[in-house]
Amino acid sequence: METRRGRSRLHGLALTALLASTAAAQTPPARPTPFVERVEVNVRTVLVRITDKSGKAPSPPPAPQDISVLEDGTPMQVLGVDPARPPAAMEAPPPVAVSRVTESAAPATAAPTSIGIPQHLYVDTTLLDTNSVTRLAATFEKSLDAVLANGPLEIVVADPQPRQVLASTRDERAIRPALVDLSKKVSGKQGLALLRRQTIDHMRNDLCPNLEMTTRTAAEQELRIVQDSLERLVRWAISLGGQRPDVVYLASDGFDSNVVETYNQVIRQAGTVGGNPLCAPADPNQVTATLQAEFAPKGEELVGSAARSLAALGVEAVPVALGGNFKDFGGDASTAGQDTFNAPTGTIPTFARPIEPLRTIAEATGGEVVTSPGRLPAVLEGYDSFFVVSFRSEHPPDGKAHDLRITTRRPGWEIRAPRYLAEGSRESAALGSTVRALHEAPAQGGIPVRLSIDGVAKSGKEYSGVLHVDADLATLVSTLDQLHGGRLAVTIAVQVEGAREPFTTKQEFDVPSKQAGWGADIPLTWPKKARRVAVTIEEQKTGARGTAAVAIPPAE
Repeated sequence: METRRGRSRLHGLALTALLASTAAAQTPPARPTPFVERVEVNVRTVLVRITDKSGKAPSPPPAPQDISVLEDGTPMQVLGVDPARPPAAMEAPPPVAVSRVTESAAPATAAPTSIGIPQHLYVDTTLLDTNSVTRLAATFEKSLDAVLANGPLEIVVADPQPRQVLASTRDERAIRPALVDLSKKVSGKQGLALLRRQTIDHMRNDLCPNLEMTTRTAAEQELRIVQDSLERLVRWAISLGGQRPDVVYLASDGFDSNVVETYNQVIRQAGTVGGNPLCAPADPNQVTATLQAEFAPKGEELVGSAARSLAALGVEAVPVALGGNFKDFGGDASTAGQDTFNAPTGTIPTFARPIEPLRTIAEATGGEVVTSPGRLPAVLEGYDSFFVVSFRSEHPPDGKAHDLRITTRRPGWEIRAPRYLAEGSRESAALGSTVRALHEAPAQGGIPVRLSIDGVAKSGKEYSGVLHVDADLATLVSTLDQLHGGRLAVTIAVQVEGAREPFTTKQEFDVPSKQAGWGADIPLTWPKKARRVAVTIEEQKTGARGTAAVAIPPAE
């Protein structure tokens, strides 16, 4: 067996990874029916709703020549238009175990023709009322048959960092107990609501409050909460890989993009009624104008940026706002709720427009907002008119959002589609998949990857060992032969207990033609609290990728 060895040193924090590449021409174990995956990296897919005059899916179904795609104003070649939902008669796959994959990614196997739309219930406790999770779980449990008719479901709780509580599955025997656990074990934190009520109480009841300073302090805190929440969501969405359209049910009770709108009403109300004559006077119109100019654009940009990023990553966001805490809620956003307070000049809502930023996110991604339990079934049923539109993009993933416009050439048809594309770069997608694998089962990929760690020994306050990485390239041999070899990008992430972010690093290696396997023996040194290692291997010419994770064993 011929081997090719090279050494490169990777640095990062207190951990050093030394890669010794032993890329070898190996013959992998025989498999009955190899799964071949060839990915054209410039082919993109988006989830699009197409309806006729009656609001139903067109019959006959749309063909590529019926659809027009413009990316940054340039026409793209439409390759296919396929139904997004699995056939109604297709049987659900066997139950999927909820346990984590600890040592290797499962070998790629042949998949059904269509598994449907990958769906994710993303529960952000920061922006939820105390009882909202209970309503949410009950609503999804009641509509579970309709959910599963569209495809598998994953449940993720951001509290605050996102973690998978149920791996993606179409097995209702796994999902129903998970929804029960969700309602019993997860509660909304009311972060924004508590802050706003305390601030308004201070503004209205203190003897001589400095209304401008109090509002500015609260507005800055609210923006930080919203920014943290949206950034976590986008980082998690990157981990989905960006290679397929995903639907994310975003559980959130909403917030004000303009974080000073309600505070400004309180300030104007105080000026109207005269305030305390012993306090230094301030022109309420000047104060509110200053605050409006300073803070309103910041919140709008945070929401707009998150919406563009989600749309560009191929995520259709469906915000689910079922809380009873804000003005627009109470089970139905069209009916005013009770979260208001009385002022001498009238009633002022605690939150002025909490649904508005959710609509911004939904519209940018092609989704819609669910504001009552009774609305969810109609939204789910509407996916029978969703199609996956595939087209050849002239922009490889480059870390930038490109304007996307999808229209139809058929009169009377209507299209709802995302407005942006290609935010995530290949590097960011691989990094997201690797980091996510530290906490949950890696998704199947076109490259089976196996990991193991041995030789663990204590060295002072640290530990050392060797990480063995093996990648099966058998399904790519013929393709790489035509491409005169390939190039592997190897991304490594190490989870350290208590660390804010995992350690990550990346290295690239050339792969000769006709090489069926690749391996690396990586000496690692890690701190005592390191817990897991994940590795993603991506062949950059084809886009094929695989991820695996392994627990760090105790010292011998």
